[in-house]
Order: sequence, then structure tokens, then C-alpha cells
Amino acid sequence: MDDTKVIPQADPEPSVAVEMQQQQDNTADETKKDTPSSPKSAERMKRAEFLGNGPLVKTIWSLTYPDFIAKLVGALYNLVDSMFIGQYAGSTVEEKKLSLAGVSLAAPVEQCLLVGLSLIFAQGGGPLYGRYLGKHDEKTSRRIIGNTFAMDVLLGIVMAVVLPLICEPLLILLGASDAAGTLSPAKKYILPLMYGDILYNFCYATNNLMRGEGAALFSCTLMIISAVTNITVDFILLKLLGVGVSGAAYATLIAYTCAVSFGLWFFISKRSAVSVKCSDLVPDWKLVCEMMNVGLSGMVIGLANGVLAIASNQYIIHFTPYPRDSAETTAAIAASGSLVRMQFFMFIPVNSIAHGVVALIAYCRGAALYKRFMKALKVCFIGQFVVSLVVGILCFIFAEQLARLFNSDPDFIAIFAKGLRYMSVAVWLCPCSCTLFPGLQAIGQGVASAFVLMNRSCLSIILVQFVMCTVRKDFWGVFMAYPIAEALSAVVAIIFFFIWKKDMEGTNLPVVKD
Repeated sequence: MDDTKVIPQADPEPSVAVEMQQQQDNTADETKKDTPSSPKSAERMKRAEFLGNGPLVKTIWSLTYPDFIAKLVGALYNLVDSMFIGQYAGSTVEEKKLSLAGVSLAAPVEQCLLVGLSLIFAQGGGPLYGRYLGKHDEKTSRRIIGNTFAMDVLLGIVMAVVLPLICEPLLILLGASDAAGTLSPAKKYILPLMYGDILYNFCYATNNLMRGEGAALFSCTLMIISAVTNITVDFILLKLLGVGVSGAAYATLIAYTCAVSFGLWFFISKRSAVSVKCSDLVPDWKLVCEMMNVGLSGMVIGLANGVLAIASNQYIIHFTPYPRDSAETTAAIAASGSLVRMQFFMFIPVNSIAHGVVALIAYCRGAALYKRFMKALKVCFIGQFVVSLVVGILCFIFAEQLARLFNSDPDFIAIFAKGLRYMSVAVWLCPCSCTLFPGLQAIGQGVASAFVLMNRSCLSIILVQFVMCTVRKDFWGVFMAYPIAEALSAVVAIIFFFIWKKDMEGTNLPVVKD
């Protein structure tokens, strides 16, 4: 189905219809003021209005499955990156393992500084854009898109200048060393990505803005373009040409270039719900601050993942029973980094449902459809629970087979398989916290949402890892911590839900809130 076509509007549910009528009666003047100025623009807005009046399950499915496909393909190319590095980035098994370990040690830089910082505007702009579309405020919606792009350019320039200057000392601080043979591959991988930081920013921004207006198929297409390009270039550079570990970095940059080109085409060619003007690129600092508040949780995800990777690598280095620079230590670090990418793959179904529902509940929040808001969260939780159970069982059973896809080293296989089984148990426990964070985002509680994600993605795991490693006096506590931390995060999520339950239901808010 072409996203540019107007989606037929189904008859709303009775409760939704009452809420919509109440909203229309109470805000007639406001709606008149904010209605798009041109018939063409009004026609494009109908696509976004499907978020408010379409059948609930159908709407969630239409938003989720393209995101699931996109994330699946995206996760596959991340896994393929690791697989190509572990199988082809070197002439011997040991060299390939060192390349994989070097990428694992460089991963926190990518996750914290490249991905993490870009998400504050990307995931801030998307839900905020959806909220103002729900209010039919075309002017503000345009300015959100323009300001997102403007901030991405500024951030990309700063990062490309600063990060290469501190690359080597930063990698050494994270545990890479010449003695272990991991510093050189780590530099070869991360340095090209630092120069191309602006591509990260634009790729995540265009993707989230598309989802913010319900253009899920376009968002899916963007991710598929990126993934297919990355896998293809990986094959050419690493397997056919033998470029080495830097080939994986160049493949990523080429893939993001193609994705960004498609994303900008979407907005420039007027296929979006609103038409962006050059004047919308001028920073509106009030909007920028609001964007940063909403997107704080997104940035926290990236930062938390990076901090977790740093902590995990340091625990492995310092709690391993072997010498710091031993082959066994290198195997453990390589396995840990590969498991992080595998973990992302395992959480795809859960995260796709959570991210897919963000646009829906943000729109419902802006349009004051609070009953629909709560129903969407319930459907989100049920769907996440079912898929997490299935994924966890499959990964638990086939752990050894999955390990051999990355590297043939026996130590690597043993560590990876055991760690994956611990993560399989953790994925069963994640629906509670993964359901709550989009709800908190939608009601404007960016700080609370960020804390839930920080606790789940970083704080609980790091704390439990430290306790388990200290008690056991070996690195296995790094992997055993995942299910324990996920259980603790579920408790925290439940507490936050009851704190903000009234706001989510709309009982603490007026029918319409500017």
C-alpha cells in the first residue's frame, strides 16, 4: 500500500466517538485556527488522523509490522557485520577473533557518542511531531521537522571535529591495547564512523519523523534500503576484496547515505503530512528544549547501552581468571560484544511493538483520546508478552548453533552460548518496562521515561553485574546479571505506572491541553 494515499477512515469505537465529539465541541475555535491552510495539506493530514479513529488493533498492527520488518533487517545487518568481521576480517582464526574483540571495545563509542546523542533530537522530534499533528497545528509541526534537521547538522559538525582528536586515548581508556592486539582494529573501525556522524543523526531523525506521522511503510523502506546496502557492501569489502575491519565501517556509512537520501526525498517531495519551508530550519529554542525533553529517554538508551558495554568489558578484563591480554580474555570480550548485537535482535519484536505504538498514543494524547490511549497500552503489553516468550525459547535451544555463525574459536562458542541462555531468560521479563516508556513519553514525562529506560538498560544491570562478579570472582556474573536486572526493572516500571496512572487515563488533565 502506498503511504501517499489517503487511508479510508473506519467508524470509530463508541467510546472513541464520544471523546472525539467532546473534543470537537470544546475546541471548535482552536481546531479552526490550526486546520491546515490548503486542501492538499488537509488531504495529507487524513493519513495521520487514522491514528485517532481507525480500529485499534488494526492501527497498532499497521504501525508495528513495518517497524518490525525494518528492525529485523536492521538487526540482521548488525549481526551480519559481526559475522563478516568474525569470519573474514583476518587470515587466521586468532586475527578474526581480535578484530571482533576490537569492535566490541569500540562499540561504546558508537553507542554513546554517535547513536546516543543523535537520538535526543530523533526520538524527541518524532513523538512531538505526532502530538502537534494530533492538534492539527501544521505550523508547529513544520517547525519541529525543520528544527530537528537543523540541530542534527550542528551536532554532526561538532562531533566530526572533536571525536577524531580523542579517538586513540578514548579507546585505550576503554580497554583496547597494542599488547592484546585490539587497539588497531578498534581504531580502523570507529574512526571512519566518527567523521560520518552527521549520517547517523539524519538517518535516525528521518526515520522517527516518518513514524511520528504514521508513515510506517516509508520508515520501513528507509531501514530496508539501509540494511540491504550494508549487507551488500559488507560482502564486497570484507569477503571479496579483503579490506578488513574498516570495511565494515565504510559499509555502514554508505548504507546510511542511501537511507538519508531516501528520507530527505520523502520530506522534500511533499509526501509528508506537512510541507517544510526553509524558514522552518531557523532554530526555535523553546521547541528545541521541548524536543530534548521528550527525546531524553532516547538519548539515555544509547548512552546506557554504551555505559553497559564499557562496564561489561571492564568486568571481563578485571574479573577474568586469566591474564588480561590472554586469548581467553579476548574471546570473552568478543563474545560479549557479539551478544549485545544478538540481544538487540532478540528484543526486536518487543521494541517494535513499543515503538510502533508511540505515534498512536502521542496522537491520542494530543487529541485527548485518553480511553484509546489506555487500550493501546494494554494491547501493547499483551503482544510483547507473547512474542518475548517465543523468542526466548528459540534462542535458548539453539545457542551453540548461533555462536558458530560468529566465530569458530572454541572458547568463543562456549562463552557466547552460555551468555545467550542467560539473555533468553531476561527477554521473557521485559514487557513491563518496554510497555511503559512510550506511555510516559506521550504524556510528556520525558524524565520519568528516561529513568525507566536507564534503569532497565544500564543501572540495574551494571549494579547486579558488579555484585555477581564480586561474589563469584569471575566474569560469568556479567551474563548472569541480565535476568536478575530485568526482574528489578519490571518492579520499577510497575511503580511508575501507578504514579502516573491518572495522567495516562486523562483524569488529571483537561480535555484539551495546549
